[in-house]
Amino acid sequence: MSARSAEERGAYIVERLLGSQGHVSGEDLAERLGVSRTAVWNCVSGLKRLGLQIESQPHLGYRLAAEPDILLPAVVRHGLAAAVIGRRVVHLESASSTSDEAERLAREGEAEGTVVIAEGQTAGRGRMGRAWRSPRGKGIYLSIILRPALVPSRASFLTLCGAVAAQRAISACAPGVRASLKWPNDVMIGGRKVCGILTELTTEADRINHAVVGVGINANHAASHLHGVPGATSLRIETGSAVSRPALARGFLEAFDENYSLLAAGRRAEIVERWLAASETVGRRVRVASFQGECWEGVATGLDDDGCLLVRLDTGMTRRATGGDVALL
Repeated sequence: MSARSAEERGAYIVERLLGSQGHVSGEDLAERLGVSRTAVWNCVSGLKRLGLQIESQPHLGYRLAAEPDILLPAVVRHGLAAAVIGRRVVHLESASSTSDEAERLAREGEAEGTVVIAEGQTAGRGRMGRAWRSPRGKGIYLSIILRPALVPSRASFLTLCGAVAAQRAISACAPGVRASLKWPNDVMIGGRKVCGILTELTTEADRINHAVVGVGINANHAASHLHGVPGATSLRIETGSAVSRPALARGFLEAFDENYSLLAAGRRAEIVERWLAASETVGRRVRVASFQGECWEGVATGLDDDGCLLVRLDTGMTRRATGGDVALL
């Protein structure tokens, strides 16, 4: 096997350990990687410093003592069933914002489906300039680079794809928790926000050059991590126990990949059906605060062909909400 970088050697070792039911010989790893046993030991030591629990046994080799709770590419991609999303995963120990890094890579020509994921963010953000609390090792903070064949007026469907994917992944990783969707970008549990989606576009004429869809999921945050954040919760708070961050990330990427394939095939109605099935917005009275500073109320009745919220006013007329804040009354 040709020589590899230290990062590639580490990824290979993690893949072998994840795929093994027992120990993996250090001699075999050295032979496969074309390096010395000492180089393998040094690489394993580096993985331990990152947080992987790796045991070593003389004459047997190395094995994982526990499922890794670190979002290394080899861990996130292990068993990932997705056609486009996650073909490449860029892992960062810390980032100001994964969306900032994804935007930089997109401008440099990075392929569609690349995922930027971080253990923590120093300046995570949500819609309308709000901050997103991102303590290290507690949540899912990732952004996906997309190059959709979609007119900008239908970019809301990218957010819908993300919201539906997050709701499904959360429900799968936290059985018994009822997660629901609040238009346009929130996943809620018992009226409290557990996840947000942020879609940012770079457009050219009447086409999307590229889009970055960012997601933040409060997975293993304790109440202290969310102190001062009104209306926020986490899966740990709701269930009383920690969830697997790698499993949650994989579940989200797989569900997003499925939704995005529907969108690429022009099957937007199916995405709307999925969103409606988990919605806590439709059928409720809402107050809409638009980007233009208007504020109005009515009953949410559904979504239109662009993914915008339809609201029936007290006059009987129907109005579209294209953005802004929506409060459930």
